[in-house]
Amino acid sequence: MKEWKKYLVLGIVALLGMPLLILMWSKDGPRPDEPAPRTEAAVLDKDAARTEAPLPPGLVEMEFFDRQTPGVCALPGLNIAELPEDAVVYAVSVYGGQELGWPLDRISGHEGHLIKVAVNSPERPVLLMLGTYEPTVWRIEWTEGTRILGVMVSGYHSQFVSGLPPRTPMLISSYDQKQPGAHFYVSALAKKNPADFADLSRTLFGRAPETVVPTEKGLVHIGPEPPTSRPWVSAAPWRPEDFQLSGPLPGKFGLNQAVAAGLIRPALVRDQHQWQLAKAERERAAALAEGLPEKLIPPPPEMRGSGDQPLHQTYVVLSPDFVLPNGLYGGNSAFFLLPPGVPLPQGDLGHSQFRFMEDGRSLGPHPDER
Repeated sequence: MKEWKKYLVLGIVALLGMPLLILMWSKDGPRPDEPAPRTEAAVLDKDAARTEAPLPPGLVEMEFFDRQTPGVCALPGLNIAELPEDAVVYAVSVYGGQELGWPLDRISGHEGHLIKVAVNSPERPVLLMLGTYEPTVWRIEWTEGTRILGVMVSGYHSQFVSGLPPRTPMLISSYDQKQPGAHFYVSALAKKNPADFADLSRTLFGRAPETVVPTEKGLVHIGPEPPTSRPWVSAAPWRPEDFQLSGPLPGKFGLNQAVAAGLIRPALVRDQHQWQLAKAERERAAALAEGLPEKLIPPPPEMRGSGDQPLHQTYVVLSPDFVLPNGLYGGNSAFFLLPPGVPLPQGDLGHSQFRFMEDGRSLGPHPDER
């Protein structure tokens, strides 16, 4: 078979096989609890089942996550039959709040958020349904005379509560924390209709919510603005240090830790170019071995811009002691350039990619060849 016919056939086979390959990838996405890759073969085995990060839920008007932990969706210590007739349910649902500047959990790798909920309702006792997407601390305060009878907190990532009295019935049910019950939030583009929460609210409190309260810059005000003579109170002071992690951090925070410890360093354009040259040489040798005329082989790539320019979320691994932080998915994914002799780091690669500066190979699911 002539050379041009052979490559034409190979190209058609590749195009026909791509949809099947995409279908195979889509069947099983990455899991945060996958074992750490220890060899290139292990990384390749995991890559075969990886896919891109799923779109965040909530792009429809209401999202109740379908993978729920078996169990009873109820607030411990709350007897629905004993609730006052005039008790009112307020729902709060938002994508995120005020950014804290540090992570709240070791799962998501996302920056933590703070949402302050101020309740003024001395006339009617209050039940709260609070939902968000981002990992969040809900800081709850109220006015004297206001009674908060129960709180349900939900979300996609881990949720925490500050300020409530210890005996207040409360249920935290987020997707990441795998507690029993439905996990919810409404997207920023959705119509925030109380009817969306009615079924879950009746299950928890025996009544539908009266309204969905809007949020603004991480602040939620429930009820009328109180007079200045009625101060806000809570059961405990706000202590940010109570929600700060110690030890290895996830996501971009863990990468910053590793840079500060000298285990990795931000990669420069010249580091990336070294990998690109090695990749081009490897591909050239493979093409020549297949019989492709040298004049048809593309020339080595030229370096773009200054060699000292840093690259976005790309790092050179310096130490065998470097361990990949958790949560390297989606926007937290990164490229890791491995110089000759540096072993594969332990940990979950997520959506990130290893690149070998010695021979231009790469491991991992990230499609960007930069």
